Amino acid sequence: MIRVILFIDKWSSGGIETYLLSHLEKMDLKKYNVRIVTSKKISDVYDFRLESLGVELVELLNKEYSPALRNIVLVRAFRQFIKDNEADIIHYHIYNAISMIYCYLASRKIRIRILHSHNSDIEPSRMRRLKVAIHKISRNLFIKYSTHRWACSELAGNWLFGESDFEYKKNGILVDSFIYDDIKRNEFRLKNKIDSETIVLGTIGRMNTQKNQYFLLKLMKKMKIANQNCRLYIVGEGPLRTEIENFIEMNNLDNIILYGVTNDIQMFLSGIDIFLLPSLFEGNPVSAIEAQSSGVKTILSSKITKYAKILDNTEILDIVDIDEWYNSIIKSQANDNDSEELRREANIIVRESGYAVEDTAENITNDYYRYFKEGI
Repeated sequence: MIRVILFIDKWSSGGIETYLLSHLEKMDLKKYNVRIVTSKKISDVYDFRLESLGVELVELLNKEYSPALRNIVLVRAFRQFIKDNEADIIHYHIYNAISMIYCYLASRKIRIRILHSHNSDIEPSRMRRLKVAIHKISRNLFIKYSTHRWACSELAGNWLFGESDFEYKKNGILVDSFIYDDIKRNEFRLKNKIDSETIVLGTIGRMNTQKNQYFLLKLMKKMKIANQNCRLYIVGEGPLRTEIENFIEMNNLDNIILYGVTNDIQMFLSGIDIFLLPSLFEGNPVSAIEAQSSGVKTILSSKITKYAKILDNTEILDIVDIDEWYNSIIKSQANDNDSEELRREANIIVRESGYAVEDTAENITNDYYRYFKEGI
């Protein structure tokens, strides 16, 4: 049995967690002893799936620390964990090169060390310049301790690895789980009291700076001023929720619904008319792949990798001009001819484009086995 550690900085309810669980559910866990190692578990949304798989989630920190102290304590805890446990492969799912230090810490104990990039930048903040500088220094210091480098897009690979080589790995999804369902569409719209004339927009993602929900709030403000019969459903939670709630209240935007976390993304995507993702940066967003798998009209930020566009009718727009998004939505709805058959065909296109998790999981486990046998 090949012993594998999957490392993720924090265990939440985002894209990486979804990615990992989807792939684990397609792996032969009789051949692989898999453990997930994280600094802290901050969401229990996926507890049932972890329990069903029988996969252990190891938390390295047992309480909250200040940012500076947290990094010191986490490095010590990770070093001790590696010392006390055996593994053949450690697969790091990371956002920036600062986390490459954990690759160095495992380099004397674990033969196969895979760095996997899932993002393409750092959020804007007063500390951005310092963080980018530390990111580049960390890359120069620690990238040599990796044995393999993977990325979910060219932007993600260039961001994490710079000029070093890397292998592109598609973000596989459970394609059949997102196929358009007319019954679920009707159920969603009935439950939410949506009439046939309402344009229903949706987005999925943590409420943070990166996902850029404020762009959508301003878009919906314009929609209301223009007296458009339109609603926006925001799926997800996050640190900016209170600020978003305040913006909605101050501007009396009753056309925005904070939907929270849902376990039925298929119903949500079947129920909406247009999926929007105005992110400031991404690796290759799983939510965009899921949306296109459901056949819903999708509009993505131009800051997102070109790999995210799978369907011909998916649009890539700049996030400088709200009017461009507004006009696209109105035009799309006026020309709406997406039948149930067309939306179902989209699911086939996504599968044939190589995004089925059955295929991507097989690719990863084949690599695990090959690396293990070759000893590299």
